[in-house]
Amino acid sequence: MRWLLLAASLLAAPAWAYELRTLSVRHQAQDYLVSLDAELAAPGPAVYARLADFAALSALNPSLRVLSLSPPSADGRQQLVSEAEFCLLGLCRVLRQSQQLSSTASGDGGSIVGITEPPPASDFQSGISRWTVTAIDDRRCRLRFEASLRPDFWLAPVFGPWMLERRLREETLITVQRLESQAQARLP
Repeated sequence: MRWLLLAASLLAAPAWAYELRTLSVRHQAQDYLVSLDAELAAPGPAVYARLADFAALSALNPSLRVLSLSPPSADGRQQLVSEAEFCLLGLCRVLRQSQQLSSTASGDGGSIVGITEPPPASDFQSGISRWTVTAIDDRRCRLRFEASLRPDFWLAPVFGPWMLERRLREETLITVQRLESQAQARLP
């Protein structure tokens, strides 16, 4: 009987405490658009602090590697250069992205905006991303993410866009799951 209750509780328990309201990844003209809205089971300030720890972004997403991070400038901006491996049908390519990051903390969370620099600094012609964290109460927050990326590399017409959309969706979910978990671990 105990085993049956244990098995039932494991089946009923969600793998993650976050609630995904929406996740949209689409290809429009030359751009890839990502939109996420989720509730995380962690306080807004803890989620923002973890997200704004740019040097440790690889811990949020293991496929991402931070190559360099500049110290904050007088206006608080930082330059982040990162890379990630993208594979399509067994062919892999390392994609580099250089971004100017601006972060603004607030009492209940904060926001981060990243502007992608064009080639040769990046493998993207353009891009902008915005993370916004807002407290719902002292134990939950709302996370919104909006991004638009325009690749500067060739994608196979039939499978390329579909594979990139799929990869962006997977990487976004991995990041949200780890963000919530690591923000919870920072709590006293």
